[in-house]
Amino acid sequence: MASTEPHTAPPTSGLEAQHPDAENTSDTSGQVLDDDDDAASSQVQPEITRADDTDSAYGDEISTYSASVRSSIYDYPERYGRTYHAYKEGRYALPADEAELDRLDIHHHLCLRAMHNRLYFAPLPPDFAGRVLDVATGTGIWPIDFADMHPAAHVIGNDLAPTQPAMVPPNVHFYIDDVEQDWNYAAHEAFDFIHVRFLAGSIADWPNLLRQCYAHTKPGGYVEFQDWNTWLYSQDGTLPPESALNKFHQLTCAGRHAQGFNMMPGPHLEKFVKDAGFVDVQVRKIHLPLGPWPKDKFMKEIGVINLVQMDKAIEGICLGVLTQLPPEAGGPWSWEEVQGFLADIKKDMRNKRFHSLYDFFVVHGQKPES
Repeated sequence: MASTEPHTAPPTSGLEAQHPDAENTSDTSGQVLDDDDDAASSQVQPEITRADDTDSAYGDEISTYSASVRSSIYDYPERYGRTYHAYKEGRYALPADEAELDRLDIHHHLCLRAMHNRLYFAPLPPDFAGRVLDVATGTGIWPIDFADMHPAAHVIGNDLAPTQPAMVPPNVHFYIDDVEQDWNYAAHEAFDFIHVRFLAGSIADWPNLLRQCYAHTKPGGYVEFQDWNTWLYSQDGTLPPESALNKFHQLTCAGRHAQGFNMMPGPHLEKFVKDAGFVDVQVRKIHLPLGPWPKDKFMKEIGVINLVQMDKAIEGICLGVLTQLPPEAGGPWSWEEVQGFLADIKKDMRNKRFHSLYDFFVVHGQKPES
């Protein structure tokens, strides 16, 4: 059981999470909104084009970005020096060690900044005091920030691994749970808000997850999903198909797909949420550049943060997926093969000529009152 001692959430580079009501966004049900300045189909403009590029690598422009977390590491399986989940081993492809927890907190900051310092877009009141569930909470940073923002709310976070801090706000509790198994909450424990973020490659049955969310949401309550399409692309054709960066996404995404896990849930979230029975569904599509190549200052910032977290992610992904590939899929890879591949990927990630990006989707909906 989590401690009831007060906790101060770690700083996010001087940028505090604002309440959603701080920014007024007019939505139309089912409409895809874009949090960039232009429409969702707009192209992110590079600062340097191929014509005026004289240096293909990033230098001092990429600043050091750090975040600290405290966790208890248990007897997890080890793979080439990285520890992975012991509970439901193999369900989550990434490690569960300090390096990955550090990256997850950077990922939280990436999402926070990409959403203009908002933890969620669902229209909750400023004095919200209901029950909240954060599905697959990771380091627990989202429920901690939410609980600090809404001290009258009761917030629960669950995950496959006990990697959350011990000192948390008194209205936060963490539990080890597998969200793909039947949820055991009683009817009187239904939630006013269910938040689900970054489960790409971790869920085998998305419709079932949505059914469980619907069943355990109170009438009038909300769900919000925030997730990726993890297939990297370029809008201007500058990401070469033969590049190590592109091959990394093809190999790891295809490998995880072959294991039965969807690596691109983002574009499908609207359908999942509507099919489950939620109404007044709102959709936002957000561009996440990889690297500081965009001309726009805000998009450049997002690109830097994304590059830092991806730089920390690729080893765990490769070791978790490529070393487990069957022979018919070209595996398993050796540690030496992975390390050589990682060097090529990191070089490509810093290539100014590659204007690559991901799409990130935020979808929320409401359970009908009756």
